[in-house]
Formats: sequence, structure tokens, C-alpha cells
Amino acid sequence: MDYESLTKILSSNSTYIGVKQYLEAVQQQRMDVMKVCADVIINYLSDQQGPHYPKFLCLKFINELLELQEYEWIEITQKNILPILEDYAMFKKESKDDERGKMLFLQSTTSKKKYEQIKELEQVGLNFHRYTLESIWVWSKWFPIDTVAGKLSLYKIAQERLSIMNVKFPIISYFTFEKIINYQQIQRPPKEMLEECASVIKEHIQDGQKTDLPLVQSILTKTYYTQTKHNLQTTKTYPQIWKNALDLMKQGKLGIEISNKLKSTSIVQMERKLLQESKYLGKSRGAFSNQIFNFTQIISEKEKLLSEINAHIMEKEQINNQLFEQRQKNQELKQEIERLKQQVNQKQILNNQHTTNQFNQTTASSQQESLKEQDKLLLKRDLEIKKLSDINQHYEDVIKQLKNNINHLQQVHDLRDMEVFKLQQHKIDQELKFEEVQNQLITAQQQIKRQGETIKQFQQQLNQLNEQSLVNYEKQSNQIQKAQNDYAALGIINQQLKDENEQHKLEIELHKNEIENLKECLLKLSKQQEQVHQVPALKLSCNLLYLIRNFQQQA
Repeated sequence: MDYESLTKILSSNSTYIGVKQYLEAVQQQRMDVMKVCADVIINYLSDQQGPHYPKFLCLKFINELLELQEYEWIEITQKNILPILEDYAMFKKESKDDERGKMLFLQSTTSKKKYEQIKELEQVGLNFHRYTLESIWVWSKWFPIDTVAGKLSLYKIAQERLSIMNVKFPIISYFTFEKIINYQQIQRPPKEMLEECASVIKEHIQDGQKTDLPLVQSILTKTYYTQTKHNLQTTKTYPQIWKNALDLMKQGKLGIEISNKLKSTSIVQMERKLLQESKYLGKSRGAFSNQIFNFTQIISEKEKLLSEINAHIMEKEQINNQLFEQRQKNQELKQEIERLKQQVNQKQILNNQHTTNQFNQTTASSQQESLKEQDKLLLKRDLEIKKLSDINQHYEDVIKQLKNNINHLQQVHDLRDMEVFKLQQHKIDQELKFEEVQNQLITAQQQIKRQGETIKQFQQQLNQLNEQSLVNYEKQSNQIQKAQNDYAALGIINQQLKDENEQHKLEIELHKNEIENLKECLLKLSKQQEQVHQVPALKLSCNLLYLIRNFQQQA
């Protein structure tokens, strides 16, 4: 059981089961183990950059150790650990939002966290902040008095200071009402001690001072160990009122008016209403909030009833005190009657001794009258005693009649508290589920948004492509039109060339025909010239052939 082992145990839920051996060691009052526990817890709570979920497990571990009621650990917690938790409790103290703890661990993180990591930090911060406020409030009920100093404990001072600074404490959800009642001390701090504490805290707040809790405690002058009897009735809690009511019932000191009050509050109707509301509880968050509001009204009715019960208990205590004084007076009267009877007996003896004496007859007659008056007084006292006995019998009958009602009311109260606690737990579960669904919805919305942006980008690209296609189409249309025009022009040129070619062919044919005619003419001439001038004719024919060839080449 060393520092490293406990650090590893408090790092996750899977290893938290290992705290059992440390709880057993603290129960054996091992100071070395308590010191290790305090060092590990303080290190985790003071680390702003490290993992934050172990802080929640540390707070859970602190409460399990405090449940052992070991004085040394109570002192270590209030002096070394409580100031750190008080700083966490003051986070956004001006806000009345029960979910203000979501931002507790986000201020020390960078903006590069992923969405899932941010939501996890929000949930851890919310749970830790709520658990811290509930713990400080419950500890102030468990340990309101520092039994060594005889003053208010640091737990109570911290709770009073947070209340004066308008810090909103949430409804109890991490603690059961049975635990709060079982661990409460029997005696509550007197009202004058609380008033002095509030006055000191307000003075320091007005001066802008952040005073340590031990210093505030040292400034307080009023102590619990005084010779005067404090009236603790004004600071009693409702569970304590029930306890006092049951004690008075067992002692036979509960009056008849309380029975009338119990009958007039329609407890059975309240119970039926509670069960009906829990049976038809809606699934949606809005319906659930409405049902919780109805239960809150029921609880307020119960608290009003309890305040009336408390007032009647005080009234019955006064009546019981008066009755006790009357009984003492009756006892004194009985003693006086016995004394008078003894005097009467003595006078009767003296009267018997002096019956023969004529001189004492007048005295005897006066004594006889005195005896008659004393008998009347005794009879009157007997009637008063009988009347008081009848009154006592009436109270006893009423008490017997109220026992079942009080027991039933206590059972209804316990059942209602358990039902409200279960509903609160169910509300927290529903809120967590709603938060999870909301996170999924936000994630889906973000995905849809990203897909919308992608579609928008694709649409823009498609529009650009369409515009480019239109431009290209226009260019291609112009080119096609130009090509068509060129093709038409080429057709015309081709037709002209064809026409010219045909004309050239015709001209060639004409030239060929002329050449043939010339050849025939030359042949005839050659034959004619052979005969006359053979040699000159040959030369002439050669020249003609040369001329014809040149003509063909030119054509």
C-alpha cells in the first residue's frame, strides 16, 4: 500500500475496487496509510493538466473514508482537502445553472481537442462539480461541530460561506437520505454560533479577503461547550423532528392536536398522488420535468406538514412542562393533606381526652368545624387530582391512537423519500441518455452540414463545368460554322476547278483533234515532198514535229 499503487487504483473504474484494502487500513487507524491517501488525493485534485476522471473517483474515495467516522481522517480532510474542493465549488458561483460544471475542465485544454473528447470533458466536469457541491453540503450535516475546538467545523464554515456567496447547491442525488440521517450528529450547532460565523464571513467578503477556513474558525469566539443551555429547536432538520416526534410518542408526551393535524393533511391522498405520478411518468424530457415539478409540490406539502408537526411538538413540550409542574403542585398538596390529616387525628385524640371537661366544649365545637372545612378542602383536592388523572388518561389514549398514525406517516415519508431519490436517479439517467442522443444528433447535423458543403462545392464545380462547356460549345459552333463556310467556299472553288478542268479537257480534245489533223496534213505533205525534195522535206517534217511537241507541252 504505497503512493504509486493507490495512484494506479484511483486512475480508472476498473481498478477502483482496490481501495478496499486502504479502507480497512484506515479503519485500523493506520496514520501512514491515511497520509498516503491524502497525498494521492491532493495530487490528483491539484493537477489541472492531467486526467480529470480520477478527481471524481478521489471524491468518491473521500466519502467512503468519511463514512468510517475516523476522527484522524475527518481532521485531515477538513484541513488539507476541503480548501481545494471549495475552490472547485466556487466555479461560476454567480450562475444558477445546475449544469455550469460542464466548462470546469475545458478552460485548461487546447482547442485542438476532438468533438468526442470535448463532450467527455463536459460530462466529467458536470459530474465532478455536482458531486463536490453535494459532498460539502452533506459533510456540513455530518460534522457541523469541531469536537476538539468546540467551535463550528471547517465543513460547516465552508458550507456557510458558499451559501452566503449565493452558490447554488443541487438536489441530493449521489447520497441517499438514509446515509445523511444515519451519519448526522445528535446535537446541532446553536443558532448564535451560526450567526457569528455568517457575520465574520460577510465582513471578509465585503473587504475582498479570501480567508483560509482555519483562520475563520480561529476568529470565532463562541464555543459549544458553555454552561448555558442552547435552544437547538430552530436548527433541527426534518429527519431530527421525526426522531423527536417518535421519542415523544414513546414517552407518552404527544398531544391530541397533532392527531388532528395528521388527519387534516390527507396523507393517503398524497401517497396515492405520488404513486400515480410515478406510474404515469412520461418518457420525454419535458414530461419528466413536469412530473418532477409535481413531486416537488408534494414534497413542499410534506415539509409544510413537518413544520406544523414541529410547532405542535414544541407546544406539547410546553404543555408537558406545565403538566409536570402541576403534578409537582399536586404532590405538594397531597403532602399538605397528609399533614392536615395527622393534625386532625391529633386533635381528635386531644378532643377524646377532654370530653369530660365542660370548659373545653366550646373549643371542641370549633375544632369540629375546622375538621369539616379540612374535609371539604381534601374533597376538593381529590376532585382536582381525579381531573388531572382523567387528563393524563386522555393524553395516553390519544398517544395510543397516534402511534399507528405516526408509524404509518414515517413509512410514507421514507417511501416518498426513496421514491423521490429513485426519480432523481432516473432523471439523471434520462438526462444522460438525452445528452447522448443530443450529441448523436449534433454529430449527425454536423455530418449533414459537411455533406451539404461538399454538395455545394460539387454544385459550384458543376456550374463552372457547365459554363466552360457553354463557352467551348460556342467556340466549337463558331468553328463548325466557319468550317461549313469554308466547306461551302471549297465546294464553289471545286466546282469552278471542275468547270475549268472540263474546259481544259475540251480544249485538249480540240488541240488533239487539231494535232491529228495537222499530223494527217503533215503526212500528206511529207509524202508529196518526198517525191520532189526528199532531204529538205525531211528537215521540214522534223521542224514540224518539234513545233507540235512544243505546242503540246504548252497546252
